[in-house]
Amino acid sequence: PATKIAFLTQAMKLAPAFQRARLALWEVHTEEGEHREALAAVRQVPADSRQGRQARFRAAISLLHLGQSQDAFNAFQQLNVERPDPALLNNLGVIQLRRPPGSPGGRAISFFGQAVTADATDADLFFNLGYAYFLDKDLQGALYWLREAVRRNPADDAAHYVLGVALQASGSSA
Repeated sequence: PATKIAFLTQAMKLAPAFQRARLALWEVHTEEGEHREALAAVRQVPADSRQGRQARFRAAISLLHLGQSQDAFNAFQQLNVERPDPALLNNLGVIQLRRPPGSPGGRAISFFGQAVTADATDADLFFNLGYAYFLDKDLQGALYWLREAVRRNPADDAAHYVLGVALQASGSSA
C-alpha cells in the first residue's frame, strides 16, 4: 500500500488532471481503513470531470465509514435524484438500517424495495430487503424476500441462515 500511495501521489503531481489516480488512491486508502485520507483524495475530483459522479459516490461511501450518516445519506440521495441507480438505493437503505428507527429520510424497506424493482437480478438486494423486513419484525415479508434471495443465489449461506432463523421465529417446522 505505501508503494501504491507513493506512485499515485507522484502521478497526481505530474498530471494533476489525471483523476483516475485519485480514484485509485481512494481504493488504496479505503482498503487500509484510512477513510479520511480516502475522502480527501476523491473530494479533489471536480464534479464536472468524467469521473466526477464516481468520485462523489466514493466520497459518500467514505462518509458512511466515518460515521457521518446524514452527510452520506444526503450525498447518495443527491446522486439518486440526478440519475437513479439500484446501488444508490441500496446504500440509502443501509444507512437507514444503521440509524435509529424514525430517523429522517424514509424507511430502509422502502429503499431496498425500490432497489429490487430497479434490478431484479441482484440477489444481494433481495437479501437486504428480506433482512430489513426481519429487523422490522415482519416475518412474512422477511420470509418472502429471503426465499427470493436464496432462489437467485442458492450458494448464499447468509441468506440461508437468516431465512432459517426467520422460519424458526415464525414457528415453521420446515
